[in-house]
Amino acid sequence: MIGYLLLAHETPEQLKKLIKALNVSGKTKFFVHIDARKPLEPYISLFSEVDNVHWVENRVKVFWRGFHMVEATLLAIKAALTDPSIQRLCLLSGSSYPVFSNKQLLQKLLDSDLEYIESPPKALKKGHKFYPRFANYHLFDNRYINPRGEELSDNSRRHINDYLKVFCQSLPEKKFPIPVHVGSQWWALTRNTIVKMLEELDKQPAVKAFFRYSEVPDEAMFQSLVRLVCDEKSIHSEPTHYLNWREPGQIGELPKVLDERDLGDIANSGRMFARKMHPEISHKLIKKLKKYRTEL
Repeated sequence: MIGYLLLAHETPEQLKKLIKALNVSGKTKFFVHIDARKPLEPYISLFSEVDNVHWVENRVKVFWRGFHMVEATLLAIKAALTDPSIQRLCLLSGSSYPVFSNKQLLQKLLDSDLEYIESPPKALKKGHKFYPRFANYHLFDNRYINPRGEELSDNSRRHINDYLKVFCQSLPEKKFPIPVHVGSQWWALTRNTIVKMLEELDKQPAVKAFFRYSEVPDEAMFQSLVRLVCDEKSIHSEPTHYLNWREPGQIGELPKVLDERDLGDIANSGRMFARKMHPEISHKLIKKLKKYRTEL
């Protein structure tokens, strides 16, 4: 059984399209974390007749680039692990959409013991562009100071962030408790590996404390832990998702919202999934992907 872990915070209609596309009776279950800043009802009402969609309790407010993204993932993981039938956990965004057919996904995720997670063999070293994300202290899990928060005006947040940036950079660098590997947030890991990773977090509380004050920890904590509990040959270190970073033109450091013009690149990417999807902007693309998946 595949347990799809879904992290969502917008467009309930897109989440419905995603679950409908992936749902295979007796083979899939869905464990959904909705950002605690959003009401659950608009989501739950869309799945009133579906019995394999489970809503994560004790939700957290998720802030861009912050540790709460990791906490939301851990809550979804723990919800899935309560079901002994789940043997593969696959982390997706609410704005993801499958590229592979369900038959291909079942074969790849249930008939293989590979760990599908982008985790480069070489650990992060000083001088790498991402090194300050982890060596320095960062405070993103706050609605008043997060760059994409909504509590203060843009100008007020800018002043606060400028001050905090100077303050945090004046602090001594953090010590790395484990080698840090950076890769895509989205992955598909076996149950055994997930359990070992959670055990490692229990044994080394300094690991979670280290990533709590890092920038974009969801792209490093799981990617680093997998290297502690798995051997090299079991890690398939490639992204599970196709994303288009070549046309930023969106908001900050976010990938492009995909449309029908991206279909060729998506189909040729070899990735299992694609994001970001939007129910309106990506409407034609999703229709074409539905047809494409039936022909695989």
